Amino acid sequence: MKKHDTALFVMMIYGTTLLIWLCTNFYGKTDVYADMRQPVMQRPETAPAAAVITETESESTTVSEITSAAVPKKPRGAIPAFLEDYVIGVTAAEMPVYFNTEALKAQAVAARTYAYREYLADPNVCLNTIGQAYLSREELRTRWGGEYDKNLSKIKGAVEATAGEVIMYGGEPILAAFCSASGGTTEQSENVWGRPLPYLRSVSSEGDRNAPVFTQTVALSFDALAAKLGVEDASDIRVTKRSGAGYVLTAAAGGRTFSGDDIRRALSLRSSDFYIGISDSGAELTVYGYGHGVGMSQYGAEFMAQNGSGYRDILNHYYTDVQIEKLDISHGK
Repeated sequence: MKKHDTALFVMMIYGTTLLIWLCTNFYGKTDVYADMRQPVMQRPETAPAAAVITETESESTTVSEITSAAVPKKPRGAIPAFLEDYVIGVTAAEMPVYFNTEALKAQAVAARTYAYREYLADPNVCLNTIGQAYLSREELRTRWGGEYDKNLSKIKGAVEATAGEVIMYGGEPILAAFCSASGGTTEQSENVWGRPLPYLRSVSSEGDRNAPVFTQTVALSFDALAAKLGVEDASDIRVTKRSGAGYVLTAAAGGRTFSGDDIRRALSLRSSDFYIGISDSGAELTVYGYGHGVGMSQYGAEFMAQNGSGYRDILNHYYTDVQIEKLDISHGK
């Protein structure tokens, strides 16, 4: 073999070895979600801890705000039968009927607990105003058409299988908040409503990454951004503080400070867990999750159910240090 042939052969061997190493050590470790569109500023695995700042979430899946009126005043007793029927309409409205039965059961217990808490605070409460979605039988028939009987049977089965069950903490029904999907970790109650509740703590909800609503991308020119935020120049928009779960607590633009919820509302974002990428012409915001992010994630519940968790496991995961109790159902007035 001639000298130049030998050199060429060695270079080929070296190049092949380098290519194999690159494939093994780079592509072999590519995250399973690498095909997702990513923000210019990558989302960190763990968001930095941040001070608590009061925010208000009034367009959530469930809780509109925490008020003193929502604190139970009536002594705990049997659950009125009309609440059980109400829970059927809430479960059907709040969670897709094709979800796993264990997820539907978890939703039913959360919805019942939320409504029962409101009932104890005011026995004459109008259930249509407490913040949970609800569909009547007529509305469900319109929605489901020929699938009405089958779907209603599935929803009723989940509600009846958990009849009378409520989530308790310290002897009282909890504020059973839930959202469509978190950004991968649920949020603490005080970072949304300004009130720390010991059972609404941040927990992992990795199943949300599989949710069809997990990411949203919103691109705006600086002029459009400034108009929506009410500032003269929004080219300096940036996040200034995050919660430990990754949600934006404060952001700045045009010399003003905004809460993450202010930005969410002004820009019609799905949640306040967002990251901002800046280009020469504008900003691109990548949003994670859907809703306030507090309490049970519905898509997270579905993920857990699909992987073998029962509804009690789901509830005990999303609500910290709680007990699930079965109460009697009263058919009286």
